[in-house]
Amino acid sequence: KNPRLVLGFFNSRVEEEIPKEIQQVPDFVGVSLNYGGYLMHDITKRNLVMATICLSLMVFVGCETDSTRGATCTDGVQNQDEEDVDCGGVCAACVEGAATCSDNILNQDEISETHRSLADVAEICLQKVTSQQLNLQLQKHSIDPSSLDLSAVEFSILGMGKLGGCEPNYHSDLDVIFIYDTNKDFDSRLPTGVSSQFFFSELSSAIMQAIGKQTTQARLYEIDDRLRPSGKSGSPAVHVDEFMRYFEKGTGQLWERQSLCKARPVAGSESLGRKAMEMVYKILTLPCPDSLREEIWRMRLTMQHDCQPGNLKRGPGGTVDIEFVVQMLQLENCRQYPEVLQPGTLNAIETLRRVGALSSDDADFFRQRYQFLRRVESGLRLMNTTARHDLPEDAVQLQRLAFLLNEPGGSELASSVGEIRMQVRSKSEQLFKSASGDADPV
Repeated sequence: KNPRLVLGFFNSRVEEEIPKEIQQVPDFVGVSLNYGGYLMHDITKRNLVMATICLSLMVFVGCETDSTRGATCTDGVQNQDEEDVDCGGVCAACVEGAATCSDNILNQDEISETHRSLADVAEICLQKVTSQQLNLQLQKHSIDPSSLDLSAVEFSILGMGKLGGCEPNYHSDLDVIFIYDTNKDFDSRLPTGVSSQFFFSELSSAIMQAIGKQTTQARLYEIDDRLRPSGKSGSPAVHVDEFMRYFEKGTGQLWERQSLCKARPVAGSESLGRKAMEMVYKILTLPCPDSLREEIWRMRLTMQHDCQPGNLKRGPGGTVDIEFVVQMLQLENCRQYPEVLQPGTLNAIETLRRVGALSSDDADFFRQRYQFLRRVESGLRLMNTTARHDLPEDAVQLQRLAFLLNEPGGSELASSVGEIRMQVRSKSEQLFKSASGDADPV
């Protein structure tokens, strides 16, 4: 009647089935995973949480469950064409995802480790789906996958944004760019009238459809490929040489160059992934405009115009303040110090400190506050609030969030968030408006 902690794993459609008496318990926290089913228990052991999450994930990706045998992997998962495809790699992601979430809920893991593990899960899913869809695409064009040297298939996926930085959160979409290159051996196998651009664009669309397909439970991920040079228009797959020409000709805008600070290969051909990253390095080390800091800060202020005051991401002093400071310093210093091009925000902060582009005090300042804000954001995602970046205004919701984060109380949490955001905004403005920061821009 007075449980220490009640954790609910539930889909939004069944949330109302939880008895109101339970929901009104002060210590109740609803943790949404979008995978259906829920458990209410006085949690004392990590493996109890992990087992529940793992079972829910395995049910979602197509594993049979039996009360006497537990959860087992079937021979396949149904894809959108109702054909069986191997799901071994995805089930490995189930275990990883379960461990990640349980450690996070029980405050046994640093938030950066939680984000890295979530990125690992996303990569496993992307790699498996890419492999499956490539085989289906080859068969569609009457090419036997077993007769083909797959190293000739020059197709790679660049992770961007939070995925590229190994720092996605729960419910995060996956920002990607699909890259391909021509290969004479592979092109000679394509049917007459089918170009490599057509083939890889079809493959890109199939991957997005498969991984973003809405099922009765949910979807794996939502894919966003709008960071490619053509944006919403044009082919979803970009030739690697065209990718480079877009920036060399001066067509690419500053914000597009800035976004490449988080690029890294996550699936597909490893050799093409390396070639694409060589291109990314060349793009990022192109001469910076004299107005770099002014332009980036102007973009930052524009982003906060249409968000709520409590937005922890785009609002004043939110995580984007810190990310823009880091990316500005990366662009300024990467020609002299290539090692600063770390896609992860925290790794980049440490590297910028090491080369002298960021003072030790400022590096500690941004690292600590970035981790705090991302941890609060993680709690919001687990609670499945409607506004996933906004600090709750409702006192009950705020209290639940504080409890989930092991903070003293809702009002104390709100006060801490407000104070940290003011500090972040003040420090960010100071760095953007300084003539050269702590290092001479290159």
